[in-house]
Amino acid sequence: MWSGYGGTVAPVPDYHPYRANGDFNGDGIIDVAVVVIDQRKFTRKFVLLVFNGPMSVDKSTRPTFEKPNLELAGKGLFFYAGPGARLVVGRFESEGIVLEPRGRSYVAVGL
Repeated sequence: MWSGYGGTVAPVPDYHPYRANGDFNGDGIIDVAVVVIDQRKFTRKFVLLVFNGPMSVDKSTRPTFEKPNLELAGKGLFFYAGPGARLVVGRFESEGIVLEPRGRSYVAVGL
């Protein structure tokens, strides 16, 4: 356990820096965030995609938030569950960019 955003936070045993899941928007349904590389533009920039749950397995599922052209090398996604929970994008032990739910989408605070 370590003390961090909003109090004590348990370590995530299967942590991966470019994917996170949890109830990002507080509706009681699991949401998913992933970071992908946009190879179409040959820039090797990262794209952050957030999908609100529930999601279907067909190809009609669209992200509810998309932020292209990010430089995320050495950074990751972090989700802290609990009161005031938020999805954060940034370096370890930094404040980073906070995604705050707004309607069906999100607003990136700190960009």
